[in-house]
Amino acid sequence: QIASINKNVKIIEGSLDNLEFEKYLSITDIMPLLHPLNRAKTFGSGFIYTCIGAEIIMIIPKGANDWKKVIPYKSYLEADSIDSYAKKINFIIKNLRKYKQLVQITKKIYLNKIKNSKLIRRILKNEN
Repeated sequence: QIASINKNVKIIEGSLDNLEFEKYLSITDIMPLLHPLNRAKTFGSGFIYTCIGAEIIMIIPKGANDWKKVIPYKSYLEADSIDSYAKKINFIIKNLRKYKQLVQITKKIYLNKIKNSKLIRRILKNEN
């Protein structure tokens, strides 16, 4: 329904290869993570970090408290049904500038938080 109303919304079904995935990341502003809440505890964190790094606004399952713990700033909304996701997408579209600023802050906080981690220090050391 949203995709038929707004020409800038594209629903992608199925899987993408890495090149397609990277292409879509570069043009994506909003990522609804439609994981069932009971699976959000064990799946989806890779998407969270991808969205943070790509400055993509997320809509996460309502009550996914473990996910909220890893997102360092409130640059996401929560939804608990398809209708709720649709409403949140529309809300973000209407407030896109604000949410783009929030995801920039989220990325900056996250990068600052991890810059001294052992893994990042090892990666940077190996690059030099």
